[in-house]
Amino acid sequence: MDDAHTHVADLEATLQQANARLNKAQAVPEKLNERGDVMRAQAAIDQAKLDLQYTRVYASQDGQISNLSLTAGSMAGIGNPLFAIIADNSFHIDANFKETELVGIHAGQPVDIQIDMYPTQHFLGVVESLSGGTGTAFSLLPPQNATGNWVKIAQRVPVRIKFAQMDADHPLRIGATATVTVGLR
Repeated sequence: MDDAHTHVADLEATLQQANARLNKAQAVPEKLNERGDVMRAQAAIDQAKLDLQYTRVYASQDGQISNLSLTAGSMAGIGNPLFAIIADNSFHIDANFKETELVGIHAGQPVDIQIDMYPTQHFLGVVESLSGGTGTAFSLLPPQNATGNWVKIAQRVPVRIKFAQMDADHPLRIGATATVTVGLR
């Protein structure tokens, strides 16, 4: 953290120096656009502003920080996750229906959602999409049933269900168990 603060202070000092050089260069009455020192000073200012922007990271959405592994004094390495951001108002359910249960299910249908952590509360949802394959079709090592005794097992197909509206009194948690009922019309 101290290194980051020192780096930010250095970048701000570089920006001030570049601004001072630009002001000095602009004080001379000539064609400023053609002077090399003015152009270098402007380039230094632009680079310092860009470097200063890199000292801050902004999330693309509002949300909650979870799984925080960052502590004071720890070093952040490139490519190492420090935390997860759970975006607000973008919860969905991946319901794994048996392939035999998919008849009549399509995008846009209403869904009744019951979450185990709120057993008496019902949430409304909408079928957003059906996966193009079964859950095992896209796995790293799909199962190979080559034993000679072929047993037919109904596969599961992920169906994405989007919450129609969020309830502030019943905050949701990632990984919670839910029971969904699709309204077939």
